[in-house]
Amino acid sequence: AVKFSEETSSGSSNGKKSGDSAFNTKRRNRGLSVVSKKFDIDGDGTLDKYEMLARSLDHQNSGSITPEIVVELLKEQDALRKRQWLLLFGNIVQWLPIIAGAAYTLYKFSERQYQQNVGGKILTSMDYIREGVVSSEEIQSLWELSEGNAYPLTDQQRQDYLRDGFVVLPNFLTRDESQALDKVVTHNLNEMAFPDLLTKCSRKFHGEYYHSSVTHKFWQQPRISDMLSTLALEGDVPYMVTSEILEMPSGAPCIPQWHWDFLTFPQNFNASFTTGTQIWWSSEEVDSNVGGGLAFLPGSHKWANSVDEGADLHPCFAMNLFEKMSTECTQLLDREMAVPKLSPTDIVVFSRFTLHRSVARNPSVPFKSPTGRRGYTLRVGSAR
Repeated sequence: AVKFSEETSSGSSNGKKSGDSAFNTKRRNRGLSVVSKKFDIDGDGTLDKYEMLARSLDHQNSGSITPEIVVELLKEQDALRKRQWLLLFGNIVQWLPIIAGAAYTLYKFSERQYQQNVGGKILTSMDYIREGVVSSEEIQSLWELSEGNAYPLTDQQRQDYLRDGFVVLPNFLTRDESQALDKVVTHNLNEMAFPDLLTKCSRKFHGEYYHSSVTHKFWQQPRISDMLSTLALEGDVPYMVTSEILEMPSGAPCIPQWHWDFLTFPQNFNASFTTGTQIWWSSEEVDSNVGGGLAFLPGSHKWANSVDEGADLHPCFAMNLFEKMSTECTQLLDREMAVPKLSPTDIVVFSRFTLHRSVARNPSVPFKSPTGRRGYTLRVGSAR
């Protein structure tokens, strides 16, 4: 009896739900007019916004849309499609210069990287002459600086280098030689340099020495190689490690953070500062007042090893450009730094371990060249 009662109760409940559903459907349908029901496509008893929009187009209350309205809708749709195409075209025109510029930059970056690192493009002396960059006489002058005469190094310059890790050699080039060198360096930049993504330099050409027969022979002359051997390499035979050109704009220093260049040389554990040195030449006059040159920390060439006399590892020694120095170290370096005065006829020789950085140009004295100051670096190691 209990079971029969439960089934009866359950049946009554299901019957009630079914009746409620039918009642609600009838009630919803009664809410729409006969004409509106024809637009209730999903049959839920109400008109959504699209069904209501279609209903509003039934101006004759016939439950259908006249052919004239359909044609008008198609015309509006076609006009809207045309406007969409025009908008798309306008966006393409607006963004095309940016897209084209990015594509061109990527293409030139890849091309220059290939030329420098894979393709082995070499500019011969005849290339410079044929394109009117320099004359044969100017090239010959770069291969025989000061007509082949040795640079008159002094004992004081040697002592300064050993003590400070850098020294300025004034009048290493004549004015004509410096102008010829600038023409060659600028042409090399124009031919194979690319925007530098790691620094604030406007253009960079690393490994330039391998791609120019003129600068390849330039460093090998006795005025350079013998001078470096005597001044910085303790009489050892020098060999060319690499070279680079950095073009620095007037608005920002190329590499404003303090750094060493020893990582660009072959690595030897606890190596002496006399195992590698470098020349730096500037295309424009630089000093502590007008800026635009390099700052050096005297004595820092002995911070990275313990084999040289008076050398010891320093707490401010950092392995590379990406290890940030402490505030105390930065303040120490900025307080003790020296910014040598250089003209385009001078060079500065500094150890691969000497701390240095770029110095911002004085805004009131911008570089003469619109593209900025070109700095040319030759890195030379000893045969040890």
